Formats: sequence, C-alpha cells, structure tokens
Amino acid sequence: MRASSLLPLVTWGFGSVLAARTRPPWFVPLVSIESIDDESPYPLVEFDQLIDHNKPEVGTFKQRYWYNDEYWGGPGSPIVLTTPGEQNAANALRYLNETTIVSAIAKEIKAGVVLVEHRYYGTSTPWEELTAQTLQPYTLENSILDFTYFAQTVQLPFVKNASSNAADVPWHFSGFSYAGALAQWIDSVAPGIFWSLHGSSGPVEVVYDYWGYFLGVQEGMPKNCSSSFTRMSRYLDEVLEKGHPHEVYKLKKMFGAEDLGYKDDFAAAVTLWPLSEWQGIQHYSNYSIFYQMCDAIQANDTCDDGPPLHEALSRYSTWFKEEYLPDFCPSWGYEDWSELGNTLCFDTHNETSPIYTDLSTDNLMWRPWWWMCCNEPFFYWQTGHRDKPVTIGPTIADAEMFQAQCDLFFPETDGFTYASNLGKTAEDVNEWTGGWLYTNTTRLITTNGEIDPWRAASMSSSLRPGGPVESRPEAPVILIEGARHCYDFRGANADANEAVREARSQVISTIKGWTAEFYE
Repeated sequence: MRASSLLPLVTWGFGSVLAARTRPPWFVPLVSIESIDDESPYPLVEFDQLIDHNKPEVGTFKQRYWYNDEYWGGPGSPIVLTTPGEQNAANALRYLNETTIVSAIAKEIKAGVVLVEHRYYGTSTPWEELTAQTLQPYTLENSILDFTYFAQTVQLPFVKNASSNAADVPWHFSGFSYAGALAQWIDSVAPGIFWSLHGSSGPVEVVYDYWGYFLGVQEGMPKNCSSSFTRMSRYLDEVLEKGHPHEVYKLKKMFGAEDLGYKDDFAAAVTLWPLSEWQGIQHYSNYSIFYQMCDAIQANDTCDDGPPLHEALSRYSTWFKEEYLPDFCPSWGYEDWSELGNTLCFDTHNETSPIYTDLSTDNLMWRPWWWMCCNEPFFYWQTGHRDKPVTIGPTIADAEMFQAQCDLFFPETDGFTYASNLGKTAEDVNEWTGGWLYTNTTRLITTNGEIDPWRAASMSSSLRPGGPVESRPEAPVILIEGARHCYDFRGANADANEAVREARSQVISTIKGWTAEFYE
C-alpha cells in the first residue's frame, strides 16, 4: 500500500500524489514511496555490513543494494553511490532509472550506480523488532560509516578481475533530503573516502524547535492564503489556550474533530498536516491538494489579506471536514483506523496506538526515523512561531508535544533508552558534524530550493549565522529559484523549469570536472 516528504503525505519529497500517507509532516525528510514492479531490471545483492563499526566483534547484518551498470565504462571507471535514506529501498528503485540526476551523472562520467538501502529500513536490519535496546546501533555515526565501509570493501558483481573500491576509482555520493545532509556529514566526519559528493535539500543543522520549516511555505504560498492561515492559527491558539471548554468543543466540531481530547493534537491535525502538503508539490504537479485548500479558503476573494477571519475559518473547516479528513486516517492502512472520518491517527497521547505498538521496520509512522529524531537526536519538531519572524503554524502544537512521543515510541527496555532522554542535545550533534557552519570541504556541491521547508536548516538558510553560505568553486552552493524539496532529483522538474534545468546542468558538469581530476 505505500504511496508517497519530513514528509507526509500526499506526496512526499519526489512523488506523484498517491492515496496512502506514509509519514508525518514533522519528519523530514522527504522521499517518494511507491510500489515497484517485481520484474525490476536492477539486480539485488546483499552486503555483509557491520552492526557496530566501533565493535566489529558484534557481527554483521545483510544490507541490500541494487545496481545499474548500463553506463559503466569498464574496469577503472567511477562508481556513483546513492541511498533513498529513510525508506524501504525496494520502493525507491526509480533512483536507478534514466530520469534521475543520479543516472544523468553516471551517464556523463561513465559510472556504475549502486543504490544502498539505509540501515534499519526494509530488510537491512539486524533485528526485526525495533525497541530501545535493539535500536542502539542505529546511530548517525554507524550510518555514515556504513557507506564509507561499503565503498572501501564491496566486491561489485559487475566488476570482473579488477578492483572498483574507493581506493582505486573515484566514488561519488549523491543524496537527497536526509541523505543530502548525509553527503555533508560524510565529508565532515569521514572525509577522503568519496572523491566527490552532491547533497540536495539537506537539513545539515539539526534543530529542536524547527519553526523555520514554515518559512519556505509562507514565502511561496499565495499571500492571501498565508495571511488567512496566520490569522486562523493565532485564533486557534487563543481559543485553545484561553477559551471556555464549550468554545473549544465548538471549534473542534467545526472541523469534525471533536473526538480529539488533546488540544495540541487538534491544532496539529487541522494545521500542520495540511500545510505540510506544500513540500511535495513539483513543477509538473497538477492541481495540488495544497492549492485546493487555499482556493477553498479564499473563494473569489483576491485581497492580499484574504477574507475576514470567521469567513476564512468557516470555509477552511468545511474543506477540512469534507475533503481532507474523511480518508486521511483510513489511508494509512492500520485496521484500527479504517472508519471514514475518524481522527485516531492524530491522537499522539494514546499509548496503545498502533504507531507505538507496531515494532516493525515497516511501522507506518516511520519508527526508525523517529528513533533518529529522539536518539541522535535530530528533533526537527515542526511548530509555529509567535515572535519575529512569525510563522503560519499554531504554537500550541509545540516541540514538547512531539518530544513527549519519544517516551511512547521507545519506553525503556532492559535499561536502554534514547539519548535525548539522557540529555543529548541538538547542539551536541551540530558540534560533531559542524552543522551549517562546516565549510572546510572540497568537491562537495550543494543544492537547495528557494521555497523548500527544509531550506531553513540548510547551508542556504537565512537563519544561519552570517547568512547563507557563499558558493565557492571547490564547494558550489546552488539556490534554485522557485524550487521546493529536492527539485534537481527528477528530470521532469528540469523539463518544466529553466532554473532547475540550469542547476542540474551545473551539478553534472561540476562532478564531471572533478572526476576527470582523479585521473590526472
């Protein structure tokens, strides 16, 4: 059932609009999930990956990868490695087809392409049940070292009587969204293995209270819709914080969400989820659900400020109740949520919810990703912001609401818990990786979208001390005008938009030049 990012969902990251949702908007993230034909032309191979790179004696697990040698020029030719990051890689084999920038790079430099499944996704996991104990080896450090160890030691099936490891031929890493951040983190933490790297829309600065997520949304959305949504969010905050219980109930009932007992769950349901639909819009998208929402609010009103508050609220709540809510929870696929119009999937306080009791890697709320948010910790909790700059989301659905879910996802197991529960902070992670202050790099090219919600945590962030990082020949940074999340990934975006086309061309030509330097 998957469909297609942090993420979900109507279209996450790169996907077409599909029926099922697969991940909450406060994830990151970012990638398209869709079913794959069993007759895939790309061979599947398993690699013996270390469970813990600091303790190799612990053993190994089988890490899956697929390859495409269509463009490979023979022994001594380059290798392009990519990963879909936080998803089952069997649902992301499109990374290997000719429409993606990954294949465009490979074709230009005559490289073989390998798609490596990230640890703890799909079947690439040491344990099938994911608890606070079995997830301990799932760290950013081990994830980074998975890819460098793979590049240094793998015996690729299409290479005969020769070595194609990173010590012998140039390896290039391309990543998108979380994996785009991985590109920079690999360069920072484990430099010198990959000859060149490309990171697209990578949120390299981890953030606890990530209100910046909505800066890109409100900058790019129609101004009258942004004005209306901001007023509605402030009104929601006021009623939910200070209103009489009857007034609160009346407000919930307007949206068909009177069954939601907690105010923060209600606020998140009727604002954060619909707003997150922005991330998945592509240049070639049809009439997206996000713009359907805005049109429902504005009707025929063309004023930049939008209609009066109560008129906008009436229109929006009707749209939410009649168009957005009915199949939202059922579309996830959990039997308990199958009734049309139910609100059970929005209840984050229910410890018996399947999102907490489903311990599998295929948990539909992306359990492995939640672990990284809670343990590493990435956080990235997407919230509203009342101070300048004011953002369009409500503030009653705050970072503490999301952080509280960590205890429900990962209760202590045999003395094991998640690292943020022991005091580890976002600052600790950024100090280790360098975050958005890391600039000591060569042969890393970065792309970001001008109106991408994840731009605010990227090297192109206006919130970054000193402003967006300056582009250098040895470390180019491209801000793509009018682009959202990972727009350089798909060829269809380049076909539809000149700015994306130019960015893709620069990425490909830059990597081609760097690859030639390896052989000089």
